[in-house]
Amino acid sequence: MFQSPVKLLTLLFVLLLYGCSSTPPTPQVVQTPNEELIEDIKLYDLEADEIDLGVKIYLPKLSFKFDSFDLSNVARDKLAYIVQLCQEESALNRNVLVMGHADSKGTTEYNLQLSRERAITVKDTLLELGLQSSRVTAAWYGANQPIVPNQFSDGRDNPEGRAVNRRVEVVILNP
Repeated sequence: MFQSPVKLLTLLFVLLLYGCSSTPPTPQVVQTPNEELIEDIKLYDLEADEIDLGVKIYLPKLSFKFDSFDLSNVARDKLAYIVQLCQEESALNRNVLVMGHADSKGTTEYNLQLSRERAITVKDTLLELGLQSSRVTAAWYGANQPIVPNQFSDGRDNPEGRAVNRRVEVVILNP
């Protein structure tokens, strides 16, 4: 068939050249369930991070006035987004944890009760907006989990810090 080894080598070289010039297949990027959920959360103009329990949604407009557990209309709108998000495939089989917090003003017992009222208010609002009760749990922590100091290092009051700590966090739990 081939008269000379040169023709055979030429043919092999051409085959190798064309075989190597094709574009290798691009690797498929596989998202984890939490990465997919975080992408869905961004579509609702919310921010989130993965934590050990699942995905924590940041709700900066869901802070509370001093000594209050009333929700603003803006906060209610954000909670409506969360209810819609929970209907997305990435969150459909997941439960929701609502965590209430307080600042450090007042007694331990009072702050625990206030953080409970905040968590229950958010939970009840999620239920009113259509989230199934079997999917929502509330927990409260009083002033035990501040995200910024309630006082400055010299002992002075930090009103801005306390305002940030009066909050409720929503976690979409791992499946």
